[in-house]
Amino acid sequence: MYSTWTGLKNTDFWDIAGGEEALSRLMDMASSDRPPHALLIAGPAGAGKRTAALVFAKAVMCPHRQGYLACGKCRVCTSFDAGTNPDLTVIDCEKSIKVEAVRELRELAFANPVSAEHRVFVIMDADKMTTQAQNALLKLFEEPPPHLIIVLTAVSADSLLPTVRSRAAELRMGPMSIPETADFLRRKNPKADPAKIEAAARLSGGLIGQAAAILRKRSQHCDLGDAAAAGLKAHDKYGLLTLANKMSASKEDFAAACDGMVRAGTGALAAGDMPPAGAAALVHVTEKYRRTAEGAAALPLLCTAMLLEIWRDTYDNGLRRSV
Repeated sequence: MYSTWTGLKNTDFWDIAGGEEALSRLMDMASSDRPPHALLIAGPAGAGKRTAALVFAKAVMCPHRQGYLACGKCRVCTSFDAGTNPDLTVIDCEKSIKVEAVRELRELAFANPVSAEHRVFVIMDADKMTTQAQNALLKLFEEPPPHLIIVLTAVSADSLLPTVRSRAAELRMGPMSIPETADFLRRKNPKADPAKIEAAARLSGGLIGQAAAILRKRSQHCDLGDAAAAGLKAHDKYGLLTLANKMSASKEDFAAACDGMVRAGTGALAAGDMPPAGAAALVHVTEKYRRTAEGAAALPLLCTAMLLEIWRDTYDNGLRRSV
């Protein structure tokens, strides 16, 4: 039932995307002497609801917060960052959230916090709660203990019972503009390729969670291609073959590795590290297998065959660089 997560070290309100109005309201609620006992954060997938929920939770739990900012140094904050704070409970289920999970929360609800200012329950994807679970949660909403704060996230607030929604402060998050999304990614990833940042922002439609995932995946693909290129340049047959599993994880990974090997061939040719015939063989074999992979089901076998053929045609057939 309970989520395992890595905490929020070095993350604060300025890491929340979803619109200035939503951010301003969240800051106001976090800095209040009487924050809402229940908060519903709604918005499309990738809008930043999870980050917003946890940053808010950390702020209201910190006994030394300044305004809306947690101090980041006390025992409450450091254990929160480590994901081990006993006063925070996160429910994050892939499937439906059943009534038994909410009943467990009710047993915890009336226990005083161990060291935090508030005990906080965060229910991710609360729209997955069954009707019975929502009715059980409603009892906590109606008579909450003074130290308890419950934060819900949901793609669709309309999927929650009206009686649940009416008892929670509601915060709506949405997509940012494409330039704002790109600026956000640049601030969080200063070493990232600007072209990849622009592409991720555009493809995400302004949803920062999706943009970050796209950028992360593109960077992984780039790293994979570079590793393949390095194996060829170093004449490391074993190192190249060990990439087969990673290269064949998906067709995107395979395409990225192919790009890396073509880049290696053209780069080595330009630098005089590989004879023209070797570079031509590398590009020809790679492109042949790239086309074959479009309809292939057994990518690992195809990938291994490609690497062995590249090695044979590029190096073993008298094309090895002279030493």
